[in-house]
Amino acid sequence: MKVLAIRPAPPGSGSTRARFDVEMDDGTKIRDLKLVQSRQGWRVYAPQRFGMSLITFTPAIVDRLAAEALRHVEHTA
Repeated sequence: MKVLAIRPAPPGSGSTRARFDVEMDDGTKIRDLKLVQSRQGWRVYAPQRFGMSLITFTPAIVDRLAAEALRHVEHTA
């Protein structure tokens, strides 16, 4: 997977660290994912419509997405 763009969250965004776009290994592109720090660790959330996530991820994919996004956030800080 490859992070295409990352947008660090502005001050006052609470536990949200960044928003980012990613290209998965199969070429699927997912836009506007949200990287959030929680008590349970890093979480990644897909955009929502009508109160439901448009995409859900397995825990293993969330871990990969979060690690890759964090690597890019640290380079932009």
